[in-house]
Amino acid sequence: MQERADSAGRIVRNLISALPGAATTAQRFSLNRVVQEVVQVRSAELMRSGVELRVRLAPDLPVLWLSVQAIRQVLLSCVDSAALVLGSAGGGVVEIVTASDGDHVVTRIHEQPALPGAESRRLEADLGLSLAREVVVQHGGALVGREAPEGGAEITVRLPVIAPPEREPPAGLRAARARSSERSKGLASGDRPIPWSARGVAGPARRVVS
Repeated sequence: MQERADSAGRIVRNLISALPGAATTAQRFSLNRVVQEVVQVRSAELMRSGVELRVRLAPDLPVLWLSVQAIRQVLLSCVDSAALVLGSAGGGVVEIVTASDGDHVVTRIHEQPALPGAESRRLEADLGLSLAREVVVQHGGALVGREAPEGGAEITVRLPVIAPPEREPPAGLRAARARSSERSKGLASGDRPIPWSARGVAGPARRVVS
């Protein structure tokens, strides 16, 4: 019981740490690679508690431009939450499936109890799931939990495919643009170039033709 409480506390703490400004540290990343990292981190631990972790990754998924740390934490928390339930119910399987759906990529985390007829967890009362949903919403996505048609429960995470921001031009080009902008402002305000005669200096030499 204490171990289960500690695991639940870890899920909540990790998600709370991912909440502040979750979508403000965007970077380019592959969802499939993040899923593989989650499997690598959790697979051995889950096996010891009687939970098998399976993966089906769709090829050629679009590259995402989101906070990789926050999305990794969401997936870790969804897997941990599913494993926590299955581990206390005699074990089972957690399957992670990725897919492309128009301008979104989708991750499905399905928990399947080993014992037939095992009661599904109450997803609406899951605090960790609520926090994970908030992180995903900050990224313009959606997280939905429901009972799976084939039994057990499933969590679906939909993330938008967002184009990366335009790269900042080199410093030299930025300076040139700034000078050009300043000159344009001066001319627009009536500031005209000063004639040579008004500067008190001789103008350019002219060739006299007789």
